[in-house]
Amino acid sequence: MISSPAKLFLPDIESSKIAERISVQLADLDSPRITHLDLFITEACNLRCEYCFVEGKSTKSMELSTSLAAIDFCIKRLGPENCLELLFFGGEPLLAFDVMRKTIKYCEWLSASLGCKFKF
Repeated sequence: MISSPAKLFLPDIESSKIAERISVQLADLDSPRITHLDLFITEACNLRCEYCFVEGKSTKSMELSTSLAAIDFCIKRLGPENCLELLFFGGEPLLAFDVMRKTIKYCEWLSASLGCKFKF
């Protein structure tokens, strides 16, 4: 496993400096606004559907910090409606219920604090 992807491609620049540059560049872009986020919170599934397209099933789940960071990223780029629609997806998202529940609580807190809206 590579400890720092930045070192693989740009050995003379620290990864934190690269991340800072990218953040500044993203903030300056007149990019399309974000209105929807699909969170693939787990690959785990408790079913054995014959039509399932997934081969070599895994039990990996998204860390809560990743979910919250994705929401923070989107909140900074909300559309004029000031609303983010979230879809919890995965193998079976309810198998990662704790991540889902804490993510929703975080969204409720953001809504009360910042006035943005969420749809689930």
